[in-house]
Amino acid sequence: MAKILVVDDNSQLNSMLKDVLESWDYTVLLSEDGFSCLDLARKEKPDIILLDIMLRGLSGYEVCSELKKDPCTQETAVILMTALSDVQSRIHGYGVGADIFLTKPINYDEIHVIITQCLQRRQRHQSMESRYAVAETLNGIFTLAAGCPTPLNATKLAYCNKLLQSLHWTPEEEEKARIVSMLFPVNPLFQKADYGLEQLLAAIQPLQMSAWLTPAIRFLAAPPDGRDRFLPALERQHCKKPAFLALLVAHYITLCKENGGDRRRILEVLRREPAACHYDEEILHKLTELINAEIVLETIG
Repeated sequence: MAKILVVDDNSQLNSMLKDVLESWDYTVLLSEDGFSCLDLARKEKPDIILLDIMLRGLSGYEVCSELKKDPCTQETAVILMTALSDVQSRIHGYGVGADIFLTKPINYDEIHVIITQCLQRRQRHQSMESRYAVAETLNGIFTLAAGCPTPLNATKLAYCNKLLQSLHWTPEEEEKARIVSMLFPVNPLFQKADYGLEQLLAAIQPLQMSAWLTPAIRFLAAPPDGRDRFLPALERQHCKKPAFLALLVAHYITLCKENGGDRRRILEVLRREPAACHYDEEILHKLTELINAEIVLETIG
């Protein structure tokens, strides 16, 4: 049974909507302000949120923006309800992530059709594989072809996640960074199996994410003095920062193996390396902070 959260500071309207929606066999949750809406949305994970713009505390615009930034609620359909009919209000609503606008007074036939369509889109979306799951499967296949014992490098992904926690990137950038980090480096595949870079790229070509994953892999697989030519493509696909993070994390893991996990020595190496290595200054700074924190913890331990 679909779950719908109704958010309006007019308790009478809330009650009326609840009765109508329940008569259509939906489970209905009620909220009268923006803060409680965010709490309920994260806790109950409704399928649809009917959200009034004029609320106490946070406005509907602010609530919608927060919902769409949170990975826990960003896929929830948000229908903004408003008595405002001007174009600028709608433009602002779509700008903060609203899926649909509904003008008050509410027409129940209209809202029934809108809810039905939203639920159908949500069902189709949930039946699709996530990009991360597809990348994880690819990684497992490539790893088997390379003869490696485990499909995922847990240490590499752990450092990727730790860095992302402090970088505050968008959910899209974070997902790209995790996927690129998971699939790089590809050299073991070339060394242990009869595969080349072009064959690998041909294998991922049918995927929509190949548009940004292809230039990222080309950039990462290139020698340091040959990476510059792939930067324009990374910029166009908004994948420059994720590729730089994957490059630095993979290099850090390699340095750990080469230096027996001596973090102080690794920091010295990172400081000496030339700009040609393509280390983003912000990412390098965060990695340095992370390594120094681990050194302190080791000292205490």
